[in-house]
Amino acid sequence: MFKGREIYFDQAAAHLPNMFDRRCPWNLPLAQLIGIGYWLLSVPALAQGTDIQPDVSLPNPSTVGGAGTVVITGGTQDQSGNLFHSFSRFSVGAGDTAFFDLGVGVADIDNVITRVTGGVASVIDGQIQVNGTANLFLINPNGITFGPNATLSLGGSFFGNTAESLVFPQFSYGTVDTTVPSNLPTLTVNIPLGLQYGSNPGEIVVNGPGNALFVDRFTFEIVRDFRPDGLVVDIGETLALLGGNVRLTGGNITAPQGQIDLGAVGANSFVELMARGSSWALDYGSVANFGAIALSDAASADVSGAGGGNVQVYGRTLSLTDGSAILSNTLGTGTGGQVTVQTLEAWLPPGPR
Repeated sequence: MFKGREIYFDQAAAHLPNMFDRRCPWNLPLAQLIGIGYWLLSVPALAQGTDIQPDVSLPNPSTVGGAGTVVITGGTQDQSGNLFHSFSRFSVGAGDTAFFDLGVGVADIDNVITRVTGGVASVIDGQIQVNGTANLFLINPNGITFGPNATLSLGGSFFGNTAESLVFPQFSYGTVDTTVPSNLPTLTVNIPLGLQYGSNPGEIVVNGPGNALFVDRFTFEIVRDFRPDGLVVDIGETLALLGGNVRLTGGNITAPQGQIDLGAVGANSFVELMARGSSWALDYGSVANFGAIALSDAASADVSGAGGGNVQVYGRTLSLTDGSAILSNTLGTGTGGQVTVQTLEAWLPPGPR
């Protein structure tokens, strides 16, 4: 059973061909932004291997061990459910796993906050795993690239971003100035306020094989049966990618009945974090400059599920080409969600949306 979705645009100059074409009404039985096409690309794995190097900036540094599955332990935990990790390099090669093992205190950890301080972009073409239900923040101001083999295995939400620091009331957990309070393990009101970006935010790239979506010629429904999940979080969780620019090049990201955030923010921007249940919502109200968001080569972002989910897209420009799609389909009897796009300019190919 399909139910409709509402799609909101707030744009100073939009280029949306055929938005009001009577043959393609905006309030479709499923909410989608899509350039129709069937794509399944052959994408080689990235050449980058696993390179996870802890630094010594924390009171209790991170430790790593093993090959293939690299087990990450240690780090510094405060009294508010945050576990801080710090690395000079953080990349995961194809077939390998970076496993954040939270140990016997797993139930006491709400957020795993990981920064990369060495000035080198992260390349993720293997799996990032976290046991328990903690959210994972991966912060690298120099950029994050996810390869076609990249996967997530965690019980909470994922926030991949190229901010320079995660701001708390008492201090900033930075990637350039890596100083932290010596009494960090004893602090008790560590609620993150938001993400502070630097003068030249790196970009976030998700590569993949395409979405393999096509339109049933009899029912005109979008067939999702062959779509790869790509980067996926659990039902109801958030998957957020926030960089200077955000590019999905055949990449797929999935948050069933959850939330997907794609945000491209300019120099020195601040994105506010607001508590929402066990996760976080993002507020771009104080951002003055935005970057570009592009979905190409049949990329896709999908929050479909029994109750549908929500998508937020904030950038200066948005383009969807080559059969790329943003989907929020209600596949059961639950309440529908929204796809909200706020840009100065958007380009979508002609066709049903």
